[in-house]
Amino acid sequence: MKWIPKYALQQAIIITVLAAVIGLAVNSFHPRKVALASKRPPLKYAADSLFAEDLPSVNIIGQNDFIRLTPKPGEELIIVNAKQVRQLVSHQQGILLDARTPAEYEAGHLPGAMLLPFDLLYDYDQQLTALPKDKWLICYCDGPPCDLGELLAKELQLRDFEKVAVYQDGVNDWKKSYAVVKGKEAGEFEK
Repeated sequence: MKWIPKYALQQAIIITVLAAVIGLAVNSFHPRKVALASKRPPLKYAADSLFAEDLPSVNIIGQNDFIRLTPKPGEELIIVNAKQVRQLVSHQQGILLDARTPAEYEAGHLPGAMLLPFDLLYDYDQQLTALPKDKWLICYCDGPPCDLGELLAKELQLRDFEKVAVYQDGVNDWKKSYAVVKGKEAGEFEK
């Protein structure tokens, strides 16, 4: 038998082309066919995925892990939990804003929180304009069904604050694990 490289190469090309044609033909008639597309579909990722690009993130200095704050799919606001609130505030990357009434604030608020009642917001315009834009503003109220924290967060977004988050579970959730501060003073945040 004589070995002819050119002849073998032609056969390999013909077999490859026939296999591709047969594969495409079977795929077109198959009930669970593979979709052929020239463009890649957008990446889907979880809200806290490390692969989420172009989203605001918070790097906690001095720790290997970090919090990537992203809105949940279909939501405009960034929702944080008690652990994230503690990390942001203890590393001086977040400011707590209590959106409830002054009486509710004095009855018990998160340590270090600043009173910024949503219902009296225009009376607190000076404090509002003095808020830093380089830190996360974490708005909260009592927790569900209270929505004052969310309303305050949306108002801050309208005023061009980009780093805005909501501690949706609020004071009621905080009390389950941590102490609150009573009175007009903000109190110290324990690290």
